[in-house]
Amino acid sequence: MKDSNIDLLTRKKKPSNITVYGRTLHTFSIISGLINRGVAAERINYVIPPRQHEKKLNFANNKEKMEYEDKCISDPDPFEDERTEKKVFELL
Repeated sequence: MKDSNIDLLTRKKKPSNITVYGRTLHTFSIISGLINRGVAAERINYVIPPRQHEKKLNFANNKEKMEYEDKCISDPDPFEDERTEKKVFELL
């Protein structure tokens, strides 16, 4: 019988590192799930892709704002508040 994915990730014999790549809340859910399933946090490498756009609050017109919001859909910011982001990283 083949090992399940979690069995392979949590086995003690010759453990390998796991790389998680992403910028969304799903990424943090995956990391949390791995830790809750017994994967040692030291084995998880979290890679944050670079932003494809700069954060912007002021716009010259509505069209510029809509173009910016379209970019945000494909490159989401997982946290609206920096304090929340800091707290999540502390907990991980």
